[in-house]
Amino acid sequence: MIDIPASRLLLSALFALQLMLPLSLAHAAGSTVVQLKWRHGFEFAGYYVAKERGYYEEAGLDVQIREAGPGTDSVEEVVSGRATFGVGSSSLLLARKAGKPVVALAVIQQHSPYVLITGTFSATDSIQNLLGKRVMLDPMADELLVYLKREGVPIDAIQRQPQSFDITDLTSGKTDATSAHVTDQAFRLDQIHF
Repeated sequence: MIDIPASRLLLSALFALQLMLPLSLAHAAGSTVVQLKWRHGFEFAGYYVAKERGYYEEAGLDVQIREAGPGTDSVEEVVSGRATFGVGSSSLLLARKAGKPVVALAVIQQHSPYVLITGTFSATDSIQNLLGKRVMLDPMADELLVYLKREGVPIDAIQRQPQSFDITDLTSGKTDATSAHVTDQAFRLDQIHF
């Protein structure tokens, strides 16, 4: 029996497949590339299940699911033609506003996977403790910028560092906080008991 979250992921993938059907003729000779916004992981399960069960193939699509790495921008991958579809974040809205020729086909995730992780935390800590601290922020995590501003932490009040996507920068003390995906880096930190 499929649990509710898994069934929602499958339904989302099927919905995305329906949206892709008209493209099957346009891409009949080549691959349809779906650019993920991060590394392969459970958050993209619907895409993998649809591929594994042959749904894309039944629609005449040769779908390649491509993981992202540090610095990969799924919007740029689509706009440049290196990908047919991209899995993005709320940054897609800003890209559209800036004139990029992109549209949102579906909202797959209901909640952002982005979190801010610090090296230490106690019951008396708050987000304001980041004032003046070194913070690595993913350039695609615009929702974290909104969160910080809403919580009284203006961007110019932190020492913003380029995101290295190397979690050891936090564990070694090179940064005080980092943006991360709760589905990836937070899990890896748990594995090393950080």
